[in-house]
Amino acid sequence: MPMKKIHIFLKPKILETCGKSLLIVAKERDIPMEINLLGVRGQRHYPNRQFWRIAGEVKCPVVIGCDAHEPKHVSDPDSERIAMDMVEKYNLALLPKVPIHSYRLSPLTK
Repeated sequence: MPMKKIHIFLKPKILETCGKSLLIVAKERDIPMEINLLGVRGQRHYPNRQFWRIAGEVKCPVVIGCDAHEPKHVSDPDSERIAMDMVEKYNLALLPKVPIHSYRLSPLTK
């Protein structure tokens, strides 16, 4: 039986409050959010523009991830350009490299 795609859409007001809360905590913990190039390349329901607008306002750290399921997607200049346009449009805090450190598993402790 083929898998069905599930699309989750949040009402703008819910995304505004919950998304902002998530981004504030991510910023406090230095956890970058990812602009996922599979979503860009596949014209999926993500990346969500409202979410990234809020990320720019909060100044949450951001990375760009290729989400390559095939070798040809490791480097995808067209999708990368679209992601960089988002970085510029929403004034996102793009990290020059992905920080590697351990994160605590519990969201309630630092």
